[in-house]
Amino acid sequence: MGNFLIEIKKQNKNIFQPKDVLLPEHYDTIINAINIVAGYDEDTGIHNAPSTAYNLRLHVEQITEQLQPLYKRQANVEKRSAVADSICLMIEGFRTDINKTVSENQCQKEGIKRFYCLQQKI
Repeated sequence: MGNFLIEIKKQNKNIFQPKDVLLPEHYDTIINAINIVAGYDEDTGIHNAPSTAYNLRLHVEQITEQLQPLYKRQANVEKRSAVADSICLMIEGFRTDINKTVSENQCQKEGIKRFYCLQQKI
């Protein structure tokens, strides 16, 4: 999570705290930072560390979900709406931007392991 926050701050100097990341306009920054930290290769479409990408996604979702009640208690309608929008965007967007890639990467690695094991038996 530390490397993720460092990468986010490199990409956007206006982000000072983890909760600043959770505004919908920072969604692309979040995806880029997760991909950089997880070692995403655009040529092959593979993360070097797919579990890191998946875990970062979970952490960002958890932080977003924890902030929603905080903003509800403060009766801050603007921030409450922004966090609600972020939750929707992250749940739907992460399914296509992170989960699909991670699943494909893990299946490829599992397929390579199975092929190697079968080759060893022959």
